[in-house]
Amino acid sequence: SMTAFLMSEHLAGHTLIPAEGDLGYSRLLSENRKPFKTLDGYIAVLPYSTRQWISFFTLIDREDLAQADWVIDASARSQRIDELYRLVGDAIATNRSEHWLEKLVASDIPCARVNSISDLNGDAQLRASGWLLQTHDAEIGDYQTLRSPFRVAGHEQTAPTRAPKIGEHSKSILAEIGYEDSQVKELADSGVIGV
Repeated sequence: SMTAFLMSEHLAGHTLIPAEGDLGYSRLLSENRKPFKTLDGYIAVLPYSTRQWISFFTLIDREDLAQADWVIDASARSQRIDELYRLVGDAIATNRSEHWLEKLVASDIPCARVNSISDLNGDAQLRASGWLLQTHDAEIGDYQTLRSPFRVAGHEQTAPTRAPKIGEHSKSILAEIGYEDSQVKELADSGVIGV
């Protein structure tokens, strides 16, 4: 699934047979296309359309770039995409995440906060999805586990259980496949199985 998802863009010049270009989508391979560091964290910012690039450069008071022919022309802009991403990174580094998110959203420029691991439990979307399941076990107490992100319509997910102890189910499994209690006892007494 991930190969198909990623290669839909990275197949690039190899879409044609024989190939008429390299593998890899240059925008995605740009060393400057990454989460951008702010004064207090990281955000993702991705101006894409001509209007969004003009809005971004207007937002950061770079009218010279907002009106530059090479920024306005999509083909010319594509040839200098790494430079553009570097300029985004330079600008974003000058202020806090919340400042930029507010300004970028108001300018209709795609953006998002990059969460740290400790931010995940407070994420409203993750909480709404029930990504963490809380469970109680009589022996070990309360604990939480990750809920599978995959859902199948019409099938309820089973509640997680702790891993069984060695031999915990030996008797029931052997009984299920036809062993008599005396046979199970003999296997246990001789150390062949744990119970």
